[in-house]
Amino acid sequence: MSARTGNRNERLRWLLCGVAAGCMFAGSDLGAQQIFWQQIHWKVLGNTSGAPQGCSTSAAVSAIDRFFAAMREVDSAALDAALAPVFVFSISPLAPGEKFFVARSLPDLLQHGRKYRRARQHMDVEAVFFNGWRQQALEFGPIYFVRTDDGVSRPPRRGAGKGTYKCGQGVSVMNLGARPINDLWPGPFLPLPPDHGTP
Repeated sequence: MSARTGNRNERLRWLLCGVAAGCMFAGSDLGAQQIFWQQIHWKVLGNTSGAPQGCSTSAAVSAIDRFFAAMREVDSAALDAALAPVFVFSISPLAPGEKFFVARSLPDLLQHGRKYRRARQHMDVEAVFFNGWRQQALEFGPIYFVRTDDGVSRPPRRGAGKGTYKCGQGVSVMNLGARPINDLWPGPFLPLPPDHGTP
């Protein structure tokens, strides 16, 4: 097998498996890539091809990961670094009694994060399906996450959503909500119809 064929097969293998399995992009600094991907504890799936010059999927993965970590810690500097200058974050109710929330500014998002922290709630990403680069933007969705409520004795809440990463800027859209009841992931993944209900 030629080196060119081997690299193509390695890239295809990466696109079809999760980071948790230790996959890496071919043609990169393997040592640095290994260190980076070992720090990501969720699965990267879908189509990450077609990155414009100067853009990278690893930067998008890092921004998403840093966003959720910053929300857990209510870290304003880390949130500012993970988000694009113009962004929108929204989350639909995951439990009875909750209300829809949307933020377009860092102070509003931090206030929301502090509320979650006081309630001892935190969200962890399970997997992100990327939908390919479109010019300077990499869209993703579904993004699967779990919200754990440490302050109460109830099962974790599973959610889904979608978003957009802008090259060189950060996460510009993050819309989250309850997972649709007809979404059977991590079983065989079937694209949901446009009106499936995920915000």
